[in-house]
Amino acid sequence: MNIAGKTIGIVFDAVSEMLRIANDQIAPPPTVAGLGRAYLTGLAKLEERLLILLDVDKFLGSEDSAALEAAVAGA
Repeated sequence: MNIAGKTIGIVFDAVSEMLRIANDQIAPPPTVAGLGRAYLTGLAKLEERLLILLDVDKFLGSEDSAALEAAVAGA
């Protein structure tokens, strides 16, 4: 992932699938009220599935982002 201009790795417990999604397959997020809307970057429909794309920079809290930036700067 690219956070604060630095490339970092993230460890997951499990990954069931990896996909490449072209920019032209991504639709803007719907206009909805609520807290979760700020974390969305778009929607992608692939076959019968609707994928929700998250903005990782916004998804991580400011404390998390500051900790990541400090960790990356120290590396």
